[in-house]
Amino acid sequence: MKTTRKTERVDVVRAENEEALVTQHLPLVGYVVSEIAHRVPSHVSRNDLISAGMLGLAQAARSFDPSRGIAFDRFASTRIRGALLDELRGLDWASRSVRARSAVCRARRRSSQRVWGAPRPPTRSRRR
Repeated sequence: MKTTRKTERVDVVRAENEEALVTQHLPLVGYVVSEIAHRVPSHVSRNDLISAGMLGLAQAARSFDPSRGIAFDRFASTRIRGALLDELRGLDWASRSVRARSAVCRARRRSSQRVWGAPRPPTRSRRR
């Protein structure tokens, strides 16, 4: 398939626009990362989050459509936050269903402790 010069120019202009959007909104990645970083465990690398946020920003620039009437920073912050959450889910060893079951077990344990009191230590016969 043969490409025309007009198509090549459109691609170059589009790439330049995407690059301009990314470079102009780089601080947005740092802001969204700092917003989320205080809610995650300390073993999660901030650099990994920044890297995922940069990927989200690049994808936002690629898929942004100004004719929709949404400001780019608003659109990009949503995409960056989504990329960060995807990264965190990928790093997590437990699936959502495992976490949900764990939360149900914890709630049942707390409920039974309220009704029956705290569990007693095992008797001598059960320690063996």
